[in-house]
Amino acid sequence: MVIFNFSINLVVRNVKLSQEVVGTRASFSVVCGTNKYFTEISQSETVLNETNVYFRHVCQVPYRFDRSNSVLIKIYAVRADGLFAGEIGRCSFDLASLMMNKCRLNFPQNGIDAEVNLLDVDKYSNGIQLQFHGEHIHSPNSLPLASYYYLVLHFPSRDVLLYKSEIIKLEKDPKWKAFVVPSHLMEVFPTATLRVYCYNYNINSEDSIIGMFETTVSRLLQGIGPINTYMLINTSGERIDEKTCFQLSLFNLRKLPSFFDAVNQGMHVPITLGVDMTASNGNPNNTDSLHYIHPHTSHYPTPYEMALNYVVPSVTKHQANRNIGVVGFGAYIPPNHSFSQCFNLSGNSATANVDGLQGVLEAYSQARLVVQPFAPTEYADVIYHVAKFAKAESKRRLGLYFVLVVFTNGGITNSRRTIDAIVDSAPHPMSIVFVTLGKEHFPEIEKLESASLKHSDGRLLCRSIVSVVPASDLQNNDGLALIPLHVGSYFAGGL
Repeated sequence: MVIFNFSINLVVRNVKLSQEVVGTRASFSVVCGTNKYFTEISQSETVLNETNVYFRHVCQVPYRFDRSNSVLIKIYAVRADGLFAGEIGRCSFDLASLMMNKCRLNFPQNGIDAEVNLLDVDKYSNGIQLQFHGEHIHSPNSLPLASYYYLVLHFPSRDVLLYKSEIIKLEKDPKWKAFVVPSHLMEVFPTATLRVYCYNYNINSEDSIIGMFETTVSRLLQGIGPINTYMLINTSGERIDEKTCFQLSLFNLRKLPSFFDAVNQGMHVPITLGVDMTASNGNPNNTDSLHYIHPHTSHYPTPYEMALNYVVPSVTKHQANRNIGVVGFGAYIPPNHSFSQCFNLSGNSATANVDGLQGVLEAYSQARLVVQPFAPTEYADVIYHVAKFAKAESKRRLGLYFVLVVFTNGGITNSRRTIDAIVDSAPHPMSIVFVTLGKEHFPEIEKLESASLKHSDGRLLCRSIVSVVPASDLQNNDGLALIPLHVGSYFAGGL
């Protein structure tokens, strides 16, 4: 479970004391999991005889990108006997709004002024600079040696690419460039390990694996030496030979821009939704269709509507406004009955934007009635639609990071074009999340998460930007929660 932990404290000014009221105390509550109810997690100490109260208590609160992260602080007047005299104020907010307001929020009410501070954002800005060199690296086949490696954060369900090296040709003892990774990885991802895969680059065919090894952040933190010399093993877990190895040759502590630094400095995360309107979802007039138009629609939402209702509120917290881009793909559309792989779902030719979740649901409901589902299922055009904004942001640096969430039944037709679109988009500030619906299993879409994606022109994927999440597992799957890691890898690429 991808959870970041932060500390908040509270200052209360202009508290009115009396013979009956002699102190102040605060209660801290959060929304746990996916329920909508607050649960108290801590209370402050009681501060006596102070009108300006600086609580020493620091409350630890969890953060996930795909959760509400709501916090409720209740402030109580305390009597001389230690009992509460009553509530004198409260602060209700989510951590995203606290981050976006320079880590400080003020709540003037009932004559008092409450101030909430987020204390330790910078702890996620610590990184380690690493450099590896290889010894006795050789091609696993008759092709010329052109070695590179990539480092992934390995989960049971997926690998997340942290770094990919340059290619070094015809060098048996290559020394690749240094790079930086976050040092907090094992705190946030305690069940994950680090894996390094070394490959031989083949321009006209699939790259060949030379070998791999596994390590941890805690081991790397021990620095240069025998502890960080790794013999390469093959896919069966056997050593390649007694000489082929990787050695850590540089280790430094570095500062690394994080997602939370960027949000604190004003970064916004515009969201675009892509909705699969292809015929593979079934005829909307049939009850087994994922887009079934029920006579009592409000009481019987489609699987797409249920997924939209769950995802949209959780991923739009870091936007500057309520505008959400919504596009459809894979259908004939009015007014000319032309086929499109990327069209504004609302039918408004001027803009893809709609107003909040309600606008999303209205655009989807209207589109089901007027478009004609067709084929094939193709994601490239929708990806390039968002990538053009991300590419512009790479040049303008306005403080934007784009997230495309594609809702689909997963039956991809042309994975080659989609892979090319993903590799083309990876250098720019954007992420892609595929939310898959329906009961069928489509392994082709899961392959889009692979760290070894390769463009048809031979270019390699430079960083992970894709997560695949089954709609049936939205509550437990970490795909959406990995967005902060994607953002961090984008900033690390500029170091």
